[in-house]
Amino acid sequence: MNSYKAKHYPLCCTAALNRILPNYVMHMWMATYDNGLAATHYGPCKVSALVADGVPVKLASRTHYPFSDLIEVSVNPARDATFPLSFRIPGWCRHPQLSVNGTTVNAAPDAKGFVRIERLWKPGDVVHLRFPMSVSVKTGRDKNSQDAPYASVSYGPLLFALPIPDTKDANTP
Repeated sequence: MNSYKAKHYPLCCTAALNRILPNYVMHMWMATYDNGLAATHYGPCKVSALVADGVPVKLASRTHYPFSDLIEVSVNPARDATFPLSFRIPGWCRHPQLSVNGTTVNAAPDAKGFVRIERLWKPGDVVHLRFPMSVSVKTGRDKNSQDAPYASVSYGPLLFALPIPDTKDANTP
């Protein structure tokens, strides 16, 4: 049974930190069971894959997310093809906006948090996503620190934090 401890030896979490970025990038796009693709994370990227009945497609995502709420995805299949693209809607986003070639698409996510667009995709199609960001403050009590109160401040996907002071021993707060 695992439990959180304010101090423990060996210090493992900082050593695992370098895994975050490669795992994030590796899982930005995933194949779906119905021969489509799903965007699970957002950032600037390019992906080449097979969709529909084996049609090669290239997707390019242009964005400054999470520092901007806009994401543009260009869709370039080798030939016109019908297949689904699914886009994850972040749980913090209350009013997502989605369009294909300038036409608004219903952006209400399904039970798993995705919007699925199945259509005849053509070279040059463009999907625009907008995830309007707002400030949120959450409060609580830290059960591991004598029930001390805390508050966290977020702006969309960004969590604001105060610096953690350096110590001589990384295992000692």
